[in-house]
Amino acid sequence: MTQYNCPNCGAPISSDICPYCGTAFLDWSCLELHKDNWIKIKIDGKVYLIKAAFSYLGIEFGNDQQTLYSDNTPCLFATNPTLDLHLDLSARPFKIPGHKDSLMIEIDPNVANLQEVSDILKGVKQNE
Repeated sequence: MTQYNCPNCGAPISSDICPYCGTAFLDWSCLELHKDNWIKIKIDGKVYLIKAAFSYLGIEFGNDQQTLYSDNTPCLFATNPTLDLHLDLSARPFKIPGHKDSLMIEIDPNVANLQEVSDILKGVKQNE
């Protein structure tokens, strides 16, 4: 088994969150453009489950430039390359049997694992 180290603190890690410094490693490779996905997100300390479609990805490459002069001649040097990601996710309504249409549901952050999420979503119907 391959061992990975946290790029933030150097500790060995084996999950999506470093147990030592709390750095999170998000795997966005499973998201497909215009496909519905179930995502967990923390808002004000509460964890919510949301059905969302990844609708836009914009990538901007750039460099902060600094002008330096040599013998009264301006020279441009690229410093601090940048990569800006712009993501749009659109929530999709869903139905849980016995409840009204929902856009998100609160789940217990202490048990917000895939098994618990699966149990919560049993019987969920997609809104047409």
